[in-house]
Amino acid sequence: MPKYYKVLPSDLEVKPNKYGKYQLGVNLANNLLDCIGDIMPHLLTYVTLDNVCRYLYNGNLIAEVEPVGEIHEDPNSPYRLTTDKLLIKSITPVVDWFENLSPEDKQLILEQDSSMLEINGHALQLIRNPTEEQQLTAVRQSGYAIRDILNPSEAVKLKAVKSDGISIKYIIDPSEELQLAAVKRYAFAILHIKNPSDAVKMATIKSDSSALQYIDNPSEAAQLEAVRQNASIIRHIKNPSVEVQLTSVRNCGRSVQYIKNPSEEVKLAAAADMGSSIEFIKDPSELVQVIAVRKNGNAIQYINNTSEEVKLEAVRQNGVSVKYITDPSEEIQLAAITKDARAIKYIKNPTEAVKLAVQLATI
Repeated sequence: MPKYYKVLPSDLEVKPNKYGKYQLGVNLANNLLDCIGDIMPHLLTYVTLDNVCRYLYNGNLIAEVEPVGEIHEDPNSPYRLTTDKLLIKSITPVVDWFENLSPEDKQLILEQDSSMLEINGHALQLIRNPTEEQQLTAVRQSGYAIRDILNPSEAVKLKAVKSDGISIKYIIDPSEELQLAAVKRYAFAILHIKNPSDAVKMATIKSDSSALQYIDNPSEAAQLEAVRQNASIIRHIKNPSVEVQLTSVRNCGRSVQYIKNPSEEVKLAAAADMGSSIEFIKDPSELVQVIAVRKNGNAIQYINNTSEEVKLEAVRQNGVSVKYITDPSEEIQLAAITKDARAIKYIKNPTEAVKLAVQLATI
C-alpha cells in the first residue's frame, strides 16, 4: 500500500485564512478548508512520496496521512490527490522525517528535480545544518527559503530579500540595508517593515509610487516623488501641501478631482495641463474657464453658464466644440467655421453670413 504525506505549516493552521488547525486523527473537509495553493475547496490535499518536495513551501512539518473518505484527483494539480476525510497518523519536522526514511525512499526523493536547491530552494529543509553556500543557493532560488534557516548570515538575508523582497517578513530586526534591498525589489515589502526610516520610505516610493498608501507619515519629499510618478496617488495623501498639489496637477490636471478645496492657483495649473480637468472643478472662475478651453475647446461641455468670451476661446481652439454651445451667436458660428469648416454640421440654423463663409471656404 503506498504511503501518503502532507506538508504542514509550523502552527498547523489552515492557510491563508486560518479556517482551523490540522490535528492528529481524522480531519474533515467540512471543518477544514484547505486553501494552500489553487485547489478545490472543501477537500483536503495530500501527495505521494515522490511529490513531497514540490510542496515544501507550505511549511516545515510533514504528516504521514491516509485518505479515509472519497478520493479525487485534484483538477488544479496533477501531483496532488484530494479527499473529504484525511487521517493524520504522525507529524514530524521535515529534516527529521527525511533522515529517518529508508535509503530507498531517500533515493526516490533525491532523484526528483524538485529536490535540487537550484530548482526548489525549500528543499533546503532536507539538509540538517546546511552550509552557507547551500543556504545562498536556496534563497537565490526562493527568497522564502530564509524561513527555514536558523540564524542566517547577513549575506544570506541580503540574498533572500534581493530574490524576493517580501521574504523580509521572516527576518527579525532587519538592518536598514536589508530593508532598502527589500523595497527596491518589491515596494510592498514595506508592509512587513516596522518603523521604516525616511530613506526606506523614499526607496519604496521610487520602486512603486502606489505603495505610498501604506506608508505612515511620508515626508513631503516622498509625497512629491510619488505624485511625480503618478499624479492620482494624491488621493492617498492627507492634507497635501500646495507644492504637492501643484506638482500633482502639473503632472496630470485631472488629479484635481482628488484635492479638497483646491486654490485658484491649483485650479489654473490643472486647467493649463489638461482642459478637461475643469470637469472636476467646482464653480471655476472665468479665468480658469478660459485657460481650460484654450487648452481643449471641448472642455466647454463641462462648463455651465459660460460667457461669450469663453465660448469664443473654445471654438477658436476647436471649431467642432460649437456642438456643445446652445444657440451660438453669429460671431461664435463664424469663429467656429473659420477654425474648422466641418463645424457647420453642428450649427442649427446658421445665419446667411455663416453659410456664405462656408461656401467661400470650400471654393
